[in-house]
Amino acid sequence: MVIGESHPLARTLSRLPSMIFQYRVEPDGACRYEYVNRAIEAIFGVTPDQALNDPMTIRGRMHPDDASQVQRYYEHCAASRTPLRLQYRIQHPGQGLLWVEEYAEPELLPNGAMLWHGQVFEITDYKILGSELSLSRARLREACDMAKLGHWEVDLRSDDVWWCHATYEMLGCDTSDFNPTSEEYWGRVHPDDVDRVKANHERTLKAKWPDIPTIEYRIRRSNGEFIWVIHRARVRFDDDGEPVQIFGTIQDISDRKQLEEALVESKSAADRANQFKSDFILGMSHELRTPLNAVLGFGQLLQYDPDLTTEQAICVEEIRAAGQHLLGLIDEILDLSKIETGRVELTISTEDCRALAEEAISLVTSLAEARQVRPELKVQDELQVDCDPMRLRQVMVNLLSNGIKYNRPNGAVTLTVSHDTDGTKDSVRIDVQDTGIGIPEDRIADVFRPFERLGRGHVEGTGIGLAISKKLVETMGGTLSVESKRGVGSRFSILLPPGNDVQSAEPSTPSVALNAERARGLVLHIDDSMTNLRLLQRVLSRLNDVDYMGSPTGSLGLDLATAYKPRLIFLDLELPDMHGFEVLERLRSMASTRHIPVVGLTARASAKDVSKGIEAGFDRYIGMPFDIDEVMAAIQAYMVDHDGDRP
Repeated sequence: MVIGESHPLARTLSRLPSMIFQYRVEPDGACRYEYVNRAIEAIFGVTPDQALNDPMTIRGRMHPDDASQVQRYYEHCAASRTPLRLQYRIQHPGQGLLWVEEYAEPELLPNGAMLWHGQVFEITDYKILGSELSLSRARLREACDMAKLGHWEVDLRSDDVWWCHATYEMLGCDTSDFNPTSEEYWGRVHPDDVDRVKANHERTLKAKWPDIPTIEYRIRRSNGEFIWVIHRARVRFDDDGEPVQIFGTIQDISDRKQLEEALVESKSAADRANQFKSDFILGMSHELRTPLNAVLGFGQLLQYDPDLTTEQAICVEEIRAAGQHLLGLIDEILDLSKIETGRVELTISTEDCRALAEEAISLVTSLAEARQVRPELKVQDELQVDCDPMRLRQVMVNLLSNGIKYNRPNGAVTLTVSHDTDGTKDSVRIDVQDTGIGIPEDRIADVFRPFERLGRGHVEGTGIGLAISKKLVETMGGTLSVESKRGVGSRFSILLPPGNDVQSAEPSTPSVALNAERARGLVLHIDDSMTNLRLLQRVLSRLNDVDYMGSPTGSLGLDLATAYKPRLIFLDLELPDMHGFEVLERLRSMASTRHIPVVGLTARASAKDVSKGIEAGFDRYIGMPFDIDEVMAAIQAYMVDHDGDRP
C-alpha cells in the first residue's frame, strides 16, 4: 500500500510533526526508501534526497544503543507479518538527542520484497513529560507509603469503589484477585466504631456538606489485625446538588495511637506514683506528728515548771524550738505535696496590703533580732490585693525569713508594697530586698527548684520554701521572680492582681485569756497512742477539779462515755478498731451522750481535715502537735460553770 501526499491520511498526518515514509527491503537484503516527506528534515536532520539516495543516513542518526534493537525489531515483524511500533533515540545534528516513535505496517510484494508503510513522530516533549510524571508518581507513592496514606473513591450512583495501591497494601489486600465494595469495607470497620463512622457519613450527605468531618477509627486488615486510621473525605455534587461521588484518604495512625496509649499509661503510672507519694507523705506526717506531739507537749509542760533553773529553761526552749522547726518542715513538705498534685485549696478575697505586710513583719521580728538584721516596711497607702491572705502571708514570711537568714550582721531586709503597671495591666508589686550574700548568677535558675540549697547547708531549712512560694503565687494568678548580685543582695518580686473593692478587715481573734482553773468534771480522751494519753493527762492534772479518763480504743471509749457521762470528750480519728467519725456518729446517736461536746484531737490536721471534721459534727478540731493553750481554751469553753449554769 502506497500513501501519497494527496492521500487523506497523509494530509492528516502532515499537520503533525511526523515523517511519512515507504521503506523497501529486497529478498537479498538490499534496502532503500521509496518515499519520505519533508518532515524528515525536522526529525532526523537530513533532506528527503539524502534519505532516498542513502538509507544508511537515517541509520547513522540513530543512537548507537538503539540502532541494533531497531534492526532486530524490523526483522521480527517482517517474519511474523505483524505491524511494528517502537520508540528509540536519534542524534539530531542541531537539536541534540531526540526521542521518536515509529509505526510501520509490512506489505509483501510479488517478488518477495517487503514494503513498509509508516510514519515517525518526534515525541521528545512527551517523553520528558512522561518521565517527570513517572518521577512525580514515584515520589507521591513513596510519600504515601512513608505516611501510610491511601486514597479511594466511591461512585454513589453505581456504588463502584476504587482504591489506590497504598490502600490495598494498608488493608493487606491482593490487587490481582480482590475487588473492593462498600459492603466489604464497612464489614472491616471495628464493630465498636462502625455506627459512629456511618453516622458521620450519613449526617454529611443529609446536610449536603462538601466535607465529611475527619474521624478516627479501627479497621481490620486481611490478616485479622486491627489498625487505627484517620479518615478524611469530600463529596462531589451534580448540577442538581445531589451527591454523586465521595473521594478521600485513609491514613494508618496505629503508631501514633500506640504512642498516645503509652503516654496515657505513663501519665497514669506517674499519677499513681505521685498519689502514692502523696499518700505516703500524708501517712508519714501523721506518724511524725504523734511523737512530735509528745516532744512539744511535754516541753511546754516543763516550761510551766517554776522550779526550772536558768540552764534547764534554756534546754527546754531548745527542745521546743527544735520541735517547732521540725513541725514547720513537715508542714512545708505537705504543702509541696498538695501543690504538686493540684490539691492546694485557696480562698481568694480582697485584702488590705498594709495589714498583711505589717503582720508578716511582726512574725519575723524575733528572728531578725536574733540574727541582728533590721526589718523595714514601706507600703503604699490604700492598696488592696486579690489573694488568699493566709497563703500570701506565708509567702511573705518565707521570703523575709530567707532575707534574714542569708543576710549579714547589721544588715537589713526591706518589704516594699506598691502599685505597678506595664502600660496594659495593673498589679500589686511586693518586693523583699535584702543586703545579704546574694546568689551566683549561674545558680539563679536553680533557686525555685525543690530541695535546692545552693550549697548553703549551714543555714537551717529544707530548700523547698521558695518552690512552694512560687507555686502558691502562680496559683493565686501572680508571678514570683528574683534578681540578685553576688555580695550585694537579692530582691524577690511578687506581682498579683490588685483588689477591686475594699473589704473591712475582720478583727483578729485575740489570744484566749485562759481561766480554766474553775473547770470541773470528767474528761474522756479516746486515742490509741499511750504517749498522747499520758500527755493530756499531765496537762489536765494542773486543774484540781478536772478528772481524766483515757481509752485506747473506740469501743471502750463508747462504753466509758455511756457509763460515766463525761463533760467533754477528746477524740482521735485513727483508732485500731473503728474510725473516729464512726465513734462520733454513735455518740451523737445515743440520747445519753449526744449532748456531750466532742473535740477532735488528731494528727490529721490539714485545713481540709479540719473542715471535714467540723462538718462531721465535732464541736472543735485541734491538730497535733497541739498547743496547750488550745486545749485549755476548749476546757474553758465546755467545762467552766458560768452564772446560771449547773453547780
